[in-house]
Amino acid sequence: AALLGGARAGVVLAQQVLDRAVIGPLRRAVAVARAAAGGDLDRRVEPAGPPDLRELGTALNAMTSELDQRLRDLAESRDQLRGALSRLGETLSSSLNLDRTLAVVTDTAMDTVQADRATLILTTEDDDLEVKIDRGFGFVEDTRFDDHSLPGWVVRTGLSVRLPADHVVIASAVDGGVLATHQLSVPVSGTAKGGCIGALVLTRPANGPAVN
Repeated sequence: AALLGGARAGVVLAQQVLDRAVIGPLRRAVAVARAAAGGDLDRRVEPAGPPDLRELGTALNAMTSELDQRLRDLAESRDQLRGALSRLGETLSSSLNLDRTLAVVTDTAMDTVQADRATLILTTEDDDLEVKIDRGFGFVEDTRFDDHSLPGWVVRTGLSVRLPADHVVIASAVDGGVLATHQLSVPVSGTAKGGCIGALVLTRPANGPAVN
């Protein structure tokens, strides 16, 4: 009986050691990974346990930090582009050469994000959305988009949309106007009419990197 009791105690002790050294650190690492997958990139795991688990914790922390930085850089880049378009949009109505100004806006944006195609779509006096500048799409003359299209949604909400990353956000709200797998749609704002006066759509090839 004493021998059996000692064996049980040994099993319990081994289980406790295993939990502290392996299972506990692994659970904490899994919790951090799940938090990152859910968008919480502020959590970190304290590397602990055997060398392999400590290495896993360190790698997980590095990955989370890098992802957080990349997302911050992406947000800053998009904000800068949107800010530039906003400032340019405010001058459209008073431009002496509107067509040239629109072309410069579109070409500058293409260079900024290294897009292969672009189109600038502006609201008309009838509140339609008409293609003003076409770079590579080959739209027929007087091509227009309605309010239910992706450009229409961008103009209504004043929000940027990056595909495929934002597909879930607009999947049920948009009917048409998705021009490429990798696409960035940015609102163009202006004070002349108040709010958004159009949308700039930039794309990259499906087999290339996403538009940032």
